[in-house]
Amino acid sequence: MTSHLPRQHGFTLVELMVALVVALIVMVGIGQVFIQSKRTAAVQDELSRLQEGGRYALHLLQENILKAGYLGCGQVANFGGNIASTGNYADNFTLAVNGYEAIGNTWSPSLPSELNADIVAGTDIITIRFAQGDGLRLTRPKEGPYLFRVNNTSLESGACPGGTDGYSGLCNGDLTVVSDCTKARTFTVQALTLNGGELSIYHDAPAWGDPADLDPNNHFNPAYSYLFKAVTVSYFIRIRDAATGVPSLYRKIGDSDAEELVEGVENMQILYGEDSDGDNIPNRFLSADNVTDFQQVVAVRIALLQRSVNEKMKRSPAAKTFTLLETSITAPADRHIRKVFSTTIQLRNQE
Repeated sequence: MTSHLPRQHGFTLVELMVALVVALIVMVGIGQVFIQSKRTAAVQDELSRLQEGGRYALHLLQENILKAGYLGCGQVANFGGNIASTGNYADNFTLAVNGYEAIGNTWSPSLPSELNADIVAGTDIITIRFAQGDGLRLTRPKEGPYLFRVNNTSLESGACPGGTDGYSGLCNGDLTVVSDCTKARTFTVQALTLNGGELSIYHDAPAWGDPADLDPNNHFNPAYSYLFKAVTVSYFIRIRDAATGVPSLYRKIGDSDAEELVEGVENMQILYGEDSDGDNIPNRFLSADNVTDFQQVVAVRIALLQRSVNEKMKRSPAAKTFTLLETSITAPADRHIRKVFSTTIQLRNQE
């Protein structure tokens, strides 16, 4: 009896080659889709970062500009010039806002020494001044020429320079402003003493002279007088470091070192809305060098040129010109993505 074994079947060499070719084509296609998806995701990520950076930069600027001129129950605009301060960069509280227009490699007006360091040429600068927070209410009329007393609200252990304690958000050396509804005066804190919840604030010799001060001691009435930390803040563009060449929006508060806020901000241009007829509506927008009186500025218009941090390698390098307000900015021939962000901000405390 003869047994028949089942015949074995397999792929021919031709079939194997066809299958390999088909598989290779499919893999190449999948690879191309993956690479393209990765590139698209990278571009979208850069675009998202660019959008987020531009919007956040405008948000930070708007947040401080809206505070400009705030001095408690009164504002810079309605004190009628009855504000005494030294008039230097940090202590010039007769101006809620002032700026510096970039002209080539210089600025007009000339930069104060506090700002004259590594700012990118061709970019504008803005300085804003305001009283910070809700203020500390005086517990008694001002005593003598060098002392205020307030209710202490907090203790900040070791928070001040040199590891000393701060009180109610204040440290020795802080610039401070006291105001009621008729006048405001600035001074520098020399010493802080706490006694039973009452904080004594000793200060330097004030720049408060006649004729504005009929009373040389300025006995501020505690019923409507408040003391604040005085804030002067400037915004400008600086290169983070020479190695990366990344431009960023920086902020300088008082005499402290400048801090980086938003990377990729390549240029900033600013116009100031000047009210010439007293209706709190800007009659014209001017560059800082053409403003006749910053006390009449009631609005600020800002434009930022935001740049992607990384270059898009498949992008053809080409120079491009952008218009920021009334200024044309020619970007270098690189592969960065750029976009202009702009806004107009009405000053609340100039009304």
